[in-house]
Amino acid sequence: MSTKTSTDLNESAGGAQSERRAEQLAPTGDGGDGLPAKHAEPADCRDERTVEMSAPLLSSIGSTRAGVWLIGNLISPFQRWVIRTTRGRVTLTGKPVLLLTAIGRRSGQPRTLPLMYLRDDGNLIVCNVRPPWERRNPWPLNVRANPEVTIRIRGVAERRIARNARPEEIERLWPRLVALWPPYERFFARTHERAVFVLEVPASKHA
Repeated sequence: MSTKTSTDLNESAGGAQSERRAEQLAPTGDGGDGLPAKHAEPADCRDERTVEMSAPLLSSIGSTRAGVWLIGNLISPFQRWVIRTTRGRVTLTGKPVLLLTAIGRRSGQPRTLPLMYLRDDGNLIVCNVRPPWERRNPWPLNVRANPEVTIRIRGVAERRIARNARPEEIERLWPRLVALWPPYERFFARTHERAVFVLEVPASKHA
């Protein structure tokens, strides 16, 4: 879920409106455009303890039509503000949440949204599963078109390269993703549509 939910929704005129609704432009001046103001220890090494707020409630309503609308239209934008304001110390889900900034595949503008994530051997894993009553979310399409993304965890931004998870990786990670956000399982059982991305550290940072 992007707390956005990860329901977290054609970039024709109507599709562009959908993208703007789901993913607001990253503000300039605070690193939200993907440009880190300063470097700190890698995101993989930082403490991720968060203040849990309404996690059971969000999980219980997250598989309903009304809940998906509420999360996508109200909770997710508020979550983005909370994360920026508290530098990631507070989330509305009680789950690890990052801010992902990707370039819109047609607009060419940076789009930022909150996503729950997993850590996997130095990589970050994010997921979107389409609810049966929703259009496809534009953020996976943006990430596939422009895989150089920026993530922000606990106030610190860093570059990552996104790729589609391989089938064997999805098989291994799926139980953990469902444990992270149970509605994933119910949605996938009905739509058979999911996007799982591995966010890798750019090769240049290993050199």
